[in-house]
Amino acid sequence: MKKSDPHKIASIDFDLRQLEIFCKVLELKSFSKAAGAVCLAQASVSEE
Repeated sequence: MKKSDPHKIASIDFDLRQLEIFCKVLELKSFSKAAGAVCLAQASVSEE
């Protein structure tokens, strides 16, 4: 059994659009408001 390296950083795979949406949700503190701001349906923003 292989031990995991405690110093290895987990990889997070974001593209720029997903990062934009994530930042907008944080900024507006609302999935539905963020969805309106980035011209997407709320369900699409929640899924990202």
